[in-house]
This record gives sequence, structure tokens and C-alpha cells, in this order.
Amino acid sequence: MNQDPYQEENLDLKNIIFRYLPYWYFFALSLILALGLAFFYNRLAEPVYRVNSTVLISDRSKGLGQGALLSEMDIFATRTGFHDQIIILQSNKLIDSVLKRMDIGVYYFSTHSILGTYRKNELYQDTPFRVITDKETSQPYEKQFIVKIIDNTSFEIEAGDDDIALPKTVYQFGEIVSGRQTVENAPAKDFRFLVELTEKFSTENHQGSTFLFVIRNPQALVGEYTGRLNVEPYNKDAWI
Repeated sequence: MNQDPYQEENLDLKNIIFRYLPYWYFFALSLILALGLAFFYNRLAEPVYRVNSTVLISDRSKGLGQGALLSEMDIFATRTGFHDQIIILQSNKLIDSVLKRMDIGVYYFSTHSILGTYRKNELYQDTPFRVITDKETSQPYEKQFIVKIIDNTSFEIEAGDDDIALPKTVYQFGEIVSGRQTVENAPAKDFRFLVELTEKFSTENHQGSTFLFVIRNPQALVGEYTGRLNVEPYNKDAWI
């Protein structure tokens, strides 16, 4: 008599289950560990966002009569203006003007600790304070400053780098913060800036909290965004 193959498969499955059942706690522990690692990775990993957009480049040669027809016969001539626009979109001058309009010359971070691991999250429009630099003085670019908000009128600030002479001091919001940066093989440079509260500040969420900020070097910032920007034709025939 032939045995039922489904019955054999069912018996084999039961054998496998009963064989590994005494070790169920290893599987449960592995699952908990995997979920824990995923949780901390999501909390610690810095989010990176990708933005795509399409831009229509106007072809002024079209619809202009006989001259346009002759221009359409010259492939190089019709594509020159299009590729010029690609170069303009990637130009340092254009990107510099965009970054100034976006007001990202200063990077802001909130701070917290997870199981003893120091962590900072970048803030953009949600920052409770704003740093206003003095254009008439040099600025300590790429240096870290630590700010602790005491209340809605005052804050404590100190430099996070050894070459910045700014000891822990309490200032009023809107008061000029001044310090000095030591420059190797050059005279020390004085700097000034203001720290003002924004409309995002709330006593409940921000009072007593510690934040960081870094004044970015404009040239370095333009270089970073230029390197991240990729502009290419949608296809060989489109002006998009």
C-alpha cells in the first residue's frame, strides 16, 4: 500500500517542531534582540532625504518662423542653450543664493542620551533659537557651541572647541556674545553674534534643554551642495 505523501510531510513537520521546541527561548531572544537593534538604529541613524524635481527649459527658437526651422536643422545649435542652463543650475553662484534664501548658514542640533550614548539630532525650522552673525567680524566657522536655555530671557553658552575663547557664560537673549578664536600662525580673531528666541520656543519643551550649533563656512557649504546636486536631461530629445 502506498503511503500518503501529505501525511509524511505532516509527520516530518511535527518532528522538526518538536525537535527545536526545547530551544524556543533562543528564538524569542533573537527576535527581541533584532527588534531592539532596529529600534536603536532608527533612533541613532541620521535621516537622509532625497529630493527630485523636473524643470522645463524654454526653447525660444521654436515658433519663430523660418529662422527657427533652420535652427532646428542644426542639432548642436538647438542643444547649446539647453546645456548652458544645466551648467547654470549647477553653478556656485546660483546655489549660494539658494542657500542664503533657505537661511541654513547655521546648523542647529538638539541633544539627548540613549543608554549612555550621546546623540544629537539636526534641527532646521524647529529650532527654538536663532543665531545672527555679525557680518563685520570674522566668524568661528565649523566650530561647535553648546547652548543651555535657562528660561525665556536667558541662556548659558560655552565653546565646544579648545581654540575658541568663550568660557561658560550666561547671556540674555538678544545680547551680543563675543569671543576670540585662536588661529594657527596668525593673530587671534574676535567674533560676535546674537542669539534670539524663535516662535518655536516653548517653556515646557525647551527650558533647561541643551542644544548645539555650528556656524558653517559659506564656501564649504556651497561646495557640499554643489557636489550633491545632479542635473541631467530627462532624455536626449526633451528640454526637461
